[in-house]
Amino acid sequence: QQSMAFSSEDAKVVLAFCTALLFFKMTFTFGKQGSLASRPPEDQVMGAVAGDDEMQPLSPPDDDVNAEHARQPPPTKRMSKFSDRDRWNRIVQNDLENIPIGLIILWVNFICNSNATVTSICAILFATCRILHTILYAFQMQPFRSIAYSVALLSISTAAINLVIGAVSEA
Repeated sequence: QQSMAFSSEDAKVVLAFCTALLFFKMTFTFGKQGSLASRPPEDQVMGAVAGDDEMQPLSPPDDDVNAEHARQPPPTKRMSKFSDRDRWNRIVQNDLENIPIGLIILWVNFICNSNATVTSICAILFATCRILHTILYAFQMQPFRSIAYSVALLSISTAAINLVIGAVSEA
């Protein structure tokens, strides 16, 4: 009968793999966000960049088009559009709010010799759910996006508890 227990070395490999996977996931996400962003004029030298036609001048010129636009009422929530740029900005912001602290908690589990099986399972769940969260957010798939977010948060919460237990039992 084989045990499903992970050794400390197994946990290190799992953490390294999950960290690298999340690095590449974030690199892709940043690239996607950047491809939708307005670029500064000096970047135009590098060739046409997506979003150049959407750049707004710092101070709008005085013309009839802008004057007409100024007279229109501001959009209501019902009328507002959530653009691809907005969507990818939110994906990146959510990653920046969750992935760094999640990886810190997971790696400190390893440093404190916390339960390696719990650490490994939490790392796999966290990485998988963060990747799923991005895919589900990009394709507008609610409530699955929220479920992926919640499972990732639960896995890091479990890892945080595991960390404390590991640190206390080490002392």
